[in-house]
Amino acid sequence: MQTYKNPSKIIQKIEILIAEKKLQLISIDGFSGSGKSYLSKMIVDSNSYSYIDIDGDYLIPNNGRYINFIKYEKLKSDILNLVSNGDKVVSDGICILKVLDCIGFKPDIKIYVKRIHNNQWRDGKHLDYATDVENALTARRAEIQQFEKDDACIEGRKPEIINFLEEDMTHETIRYHYSYQPDVTADLTFQRIM
Repeated sequence: MQTYKNPSKIIQKIEILIAEKKLQLISIDGFSGSGKSYLSKMIVDSNSYSYIDIDGDYLIPNNGRYINFIKYEKLKSDILNLVSNGDKVVSDGICILKVLDCIGFKPDIKIYVKRIHNNQWRDGKHLDYATDVENALTARRAEIQQFEKDDACIEGRKPEIINFLEEDMTHETIRYHYSYQPDVTADLTFQRIM
């Protein structure tokens, strides 16, 4: 895996890989808000590639869930049409490897975007693949509950008890990371400095 901090350098690397190996489907993965769309648009604009925005164009509004709320048939049809026409396709979305698996596609180039703050991967603090995913989820739930307590204290109110029985997109994303380890299996990593 090669890591880049400069988007221009990662774009140059993609151009080389596509020219050498005749690749077509590029996936861009990362946590929500990490900069996937930012990088995708830079790649698409600099090369006139086609763009598939899963989160923006294929996600059915669903009150905070993801995998079961994708318009899979439309997504499959659109990617198939573009690839069949010989287009180079950049597709981004959280849990993208699982989404593409669901429609029978494997990306030719896998890019992972990490949001870096104070030299630390901001979203990766709960990902320790040597431990059980439930430990990561417990740590995330404790963090959310503490945030609620802090918020309530600032606002002068009693903190709400958060119901964690129904998992949200954050929990789904953590489970996905433990299953696919996209930050480890990526061909290229873009470190977006915040």
